[in-house]
Amino acid sequence: MKRKVINILLLLSLIFNLAVFSMFAIHFYRMRQEFGQMHCEYQPEMRERFRKIQPKHREYLKARSDLFDYLRSEDFNVNTAYKKLDLIIRRQMIMERELGKELINLRKEMSLEDFIKITEKNRFHPNYEKIRRKTVSVDSKTE
Repeated sequence: MKRKVINILLLLSLIFNLAVFSMFAIHFYRMRQEFGQMHCEYQPEMRERFRKIQPKHREYLKARSDLFDYLRSEDFNVNTAYKKLDLIIRRQMIMERELGKELINLRKEMSLEDFIKITEKNRFHPNYEKIRRKTVSVDSKTE
């Protein structure tokens, strides 16, 4: 009798564990699909435009990496660190300027609805909905 009860409990435990793990697997699969769809729908229109910006982004990342490497080195000099910081800021400004120009050119070529559709898919800011709601409520109050 004891052996039967233990086998039944073991079987129930296995079924429960399988259900829990499959629930997590399904959740992660769906999240991956949703992100993949969100990320890939606009890429054909944007991919070529932002290829121009990739070298500038790499330069910025390289300068940032150089600063961190320098800060970790033994021969640390404050003035040199500030010069490297200035270089990072310049590279980031150049990158952001190019990105802004590409977005402006993209907006010139697209209808408002298409541009909104593309930018709605790029909600990378964690508080995007809160910021959007505040902006919409402020805009509606001013009108």
